[in-house]
Amino acid sequence: MDLHPFHFELPDELIARYPVTPPDSARLLHLTAHGAPSHHIFRELPDLLRDGDVLVFNRTKVSRRRLFLKRESGAQIEVLFLEQLEHPSIWRCMARKAGRLKTGEILVQGDVSFEVVGREGPLTVLAARSENQYAWETDEDAEHFFETSGQPPIPPYLNRPAEKIDYDRYQTIFAQKTGSVAAPTAGLHFTPELMRRLEQRYEIAYVDLTIGYGTFAPLQEEHFAAKRLHTERFVIPPETAKLLSSIGVGDTERSDRRHSAEATRRRCVAVGTTTLRALESALRQKGQIQAGSYETDIFLHPPDRIESCQALITNFHLPASSLFLLVCAFGGTERLRQAYAIAIENRYRFYSYGDAMLLEAP
Repeated sequence: MDLHPFHFELPDELIARYPVTPPDSARLLHLTAHGAPSHHIFRELPDLLRDGDVLVFNRTKVSRRRLFLKRESGAQIEVLFLEQLEHPSIWRCMARKAGRLKTGEILVQGDVSFEVVGREGPLTVLAARSENQYAWETDEDAEHFFETSGQPPIPPYLNRPAEKIDYDRYQTIFAQKTGSVAAPTAGLHFTPELMRRLEQRYEIAYVDLTIGYGTFAPLQEEHFAAKRLHTERFVIPPETAKLLSSIGVGDTERSDRRHSAEATRRRCVAVGTTTLRALESALRQKGQIQAGSYETDIFLHPPDRIESCQALITNFHLPASSLFLLVCAFGGTERLRQAYAIAIENRYRFYSYGDAMLLEAP
């Protein structure tokens, strides 16, 4: 697939290195189905939505799995713990300078040592040990260590250690289920007061999608050939499935609901691309939004058609990234190219700590 239409020039100074304070003071670009884009502050969101809208959030919680482990030489290596394997103490990891690590080498953090027990392509497998035994016997043991010894896994393009503000702000206020190594960044703009105002006027629902590091991975030709990306796990709670079913999401008799005057009275508004990926995957796998646990490796890009949602709240994404292609599939490539050009011209801030857009389906 030709990625040229999805590239754009972004001035370095528009990359948000830190979040704004308060979170809902970020800027918001509103793209209606018809009409010119309009400029707002994020806290104005309740007045931009429609009566009857249902907002769906990803309430995953970011785990502090970014550690700096010490080699015997005293040098430090940055390690991101991606996924637990067959035991709570054995992990698939991404380590900088991993090419220099050898099987059997020991890395140290406090009173826990990490033995290199294998390699999986560019990834390293580490076993956590303490006093010649596995250091962690339960998921809770591992998570306690990360929480007390690790740093928030802020995006790699920030190229800096986590700072105090990241501990506070690289997490949504509604986060519940720990396990992600990246934040659902559209959700970072919401404050308790903004949520209170939304709950007074709209129904709120949640999904639980665990975000993996693949969200930052560059696209390769094999992704297009297989039409697959990294695998992520998610859960649709029963109350979410019931609510979305009640407004017609996945109703085969309303397959053209994005363009039906009757159907658009109540819209599903996905907060973030991870929420959109979960809902669209569930709909494609089951034919409707059913409660349950899922896995998805779906790769959505133009000319795919998104049926699960009628509006999307999202940040501004990297050029030619899987996230930008997903947004283009939802809103139309040329429309998004024009919107991004407007955002750049008006000095919107980009990426995880940047500004946002409210995008209505065309």
